[in-house]
Amino acid sequence: MTFDLASKRPLRSANFTATLGLWLRRYAERRKLARDLQTFTDEMLRDFGISRSEAERIAATPFWRA
Repeated sequence: MTFDLASKRPLRSANFTATLGLWLRRYAERRKLARDLQTFTDEMLRDFGISRSEAERIAATPFWRA
C-alpha cells in the first residue's frame, strides 16, 4: 500500500486506479466470452459441461459479479 508521507494516509488514487483497471479487464473478458459463447455449437458447449441456457446466463453476468 502506498502512503502519503505528510499525512500517513493511504493514497486512494492508487487504489482507485488499480480497481478501475481490474474492472476494465473483467469487462473486456466478459465481452469476449459473450461473443465466443454465441459461436459455439451445442456439442462444443456439452464438451465444456454446460447447456446453451447456462452459456447465455454466464454471458449475461455483469462483469462486477465475476
